[in-house]
Amino acid sequence: MNENNSNKNAVEEYLAVRKILPETAQAFGVYGDSEDNIVFPYYDNMEAFEKGDAAFQKRRPARKLDHKEAAQQTTAEGKPILFGMHLCDPAKGALYFFENEFECMAGYQAHGCNCVSIPDVDSDFSWNTECAKFISGFRRAAVITSNTDSGRKLALEISRKLEIPADMPDKKLYKNHKSISAVLYKEGDSGVSDIIDSAKPEPIPELMDISKIPLLSVKEIPLVMTGIKELDRATRGLHFGGVDVWTGKTGEGKSTFLSQMMLEAIEQGYKVFVYSGELEKEQFKRNMYAQASGTAYMQVFTDERTGRTEGDLIPEVTERIDQWIEGRFWLCDKNFPGIHEPEKLLKLIEHAYRAYDCRVFLIDNMMTINTTGKGRESYDIESDFTGRLCQMASKFGILIHLVIHPKKTDGRPVMYNDDIGGSLKNANLASAVFSVRKVKDKDEKHSGQNAAFSCMKGRNKEADGSIPLEFHPISNQFTSPNCPERKYSWDATGLSMEPADQLKMDADELPF
Repeated sequence: MNENNSNKNAVEEYLAVRKILPETAQAFGVYGDSEDNIVFPYYDNMEAFEKGDAAFQKRRPARKLDHKEAAQQTTAEGKPILFGMHLCDPAKGALYFFENEFECMAGYQAHGCNCVSIPDVDSDFSWNTECAKFISGFRRAAVITSNTDSGRKLALEISRKLEIPADMPDKKLYKNHKSISAVLYKEGDSGVSDIIDSAKPEPIPELMDISKIPLLSVKEIPLVMTGIKELDRATRGLHFGGVDVWTGKTGEGKSTFLSQMMLEAIEQGYKVFVYSGELEKEQFKRNMYAQASGTAYMQVFTDERTGRTEGDLIPEVTERIDQWIEGRFWLCDKNFPGIHEPEKLLKLIEHAYRAYDCRVFLIDNMMTINTTGKGRESYDIESDFTGRLCQMASKFGILIHLVIHPKKTDGRPVMYNDDIGGSLKNANLASAVFSVRKVKDKDEKHSGQNAAFSCMKGRNKEADGSIPLEFHPISNQFTSPNCPERKYSWDATGLSMEPADQLKMDADELPF
């Protein structure tokens, strides 16, 4: 602990309440500042620790905080890395991940070295990129989080993003306690050590005892909704863990529809990744921002050069959408060298998931990806790429939309799996196959309808057939016929996501 701290006793007293020993705090370099804050410095290695050269640090008051106060009064600065890295040694076994500094120090105090904690439970996992070399030095990891729904969810997210095998502890050993800090306070070091020791690798990682798999109710299955009730009913929502193939003739709306689906994902709290192999970034942004804005916030005019009715976004609206979408939408630079190579794109998808926590992905489209090569048929390369996308979707629990142009259909609508261009394996590998198309005046259609959605393969056998849509040409939005345009939450609050659920500890039972 910093010997120059005038309020050292206040910090030591609070740590003592949590049963963190002075020598434990000293090992991590934890100290108090002049305002009765505990300072948690994050060091890359022992050399940095000895020099006092912290890459990152957090501070919070040295007293019990309620959940809202904790979120407001905890501050951080620097490069996000893992807390406790300087005390770790790969030669001494697995790397143990905890969700905050107090839990990490409890683990170290009870069990020894190789205990680290992440910078923030709501972080974008950029620490995984910053610490990739450090983590790769370990053969295995274990993720020790709170015994709560949010803790178990966090443990799953961390384990998925690590590139080394990760084990979980036996939650029964927590008894009735929700956190490692609570175990230390109530059961002592031995209780914490027992939990850490229980994190064992499975004898055969590829096999699972089905009785140990949690059974989710239908209400708990995570979904991305389309925002159009008739489509959500027909598709049962868009599911994570698979690849959905989208098709349709050129210019009939599939890319525009999927752009809107990216906004819907953001509205529901997910970060998204888009590879658009055809549109320039400026045109893509203009089209999507028109969808986010809606006609009500656009200046509609007749372009004298073309005679067409067009719409421009109001500058103030553009600024608010920028604020709403910042950090949640990642667009590939289609002019970046090698970006259209399958291997490069697959690595970029994985990186976006691990570093930025992207959960919904759009690959638009297969035609712009380089699937030609010597010695192998293009169809085989295509199906290999689709297969690897499916494996990634399943492994990481993400949703991938893949656009594939159709074959020529001699003028009839694209309505069948066999209409999809390229390898027939693409449709077979996909979790679902959808199409979007225009509906012409001569076709039988509902009032207000000028487009249609079809589910050609899906989870709901009743989803066959055509669902009427209305396309709004100024805003590029799709809605049900005769329905108002979609409004997004930037309009009301400037934010798309509800505040992250605070971790609910047994705070009333503990003095910290």
